Amino acid sequence: MESSRSRRRNSPARRSQFRHRNFFYFLFGFALFGSTVLIPQMLQGLYGYTATDAGLVLGPGAMVIVVLAPVIVKILPKVGVKPLIFTG
Repeated sequence: MESSRSRRRNSPARRSQFRHRNFFYFLFGFALFGSTVLIPQMLQGLYGYTATDAGLVLGPGAMVIVVLAPVIVKILPKVGVKPLIFTG
């Protein structure tokens, strides 16, 4: 059984990295890019979707962003950032 000290030395990420905003931005961008690329590939490979159909699967999510972006821009100065992040 490994001690916690040896696990910490061998871990791919240090705790200090999680204190920096840029690291969180990197993780968010990585997840966003990964989902945009990997979901259509999974649909094509596992479920037999055509390239067009797999791309169209991402359409509803994009439409939600297009519709909600102007609404959020108007709400943001009145409410603030923290309540919007809390509600998702």
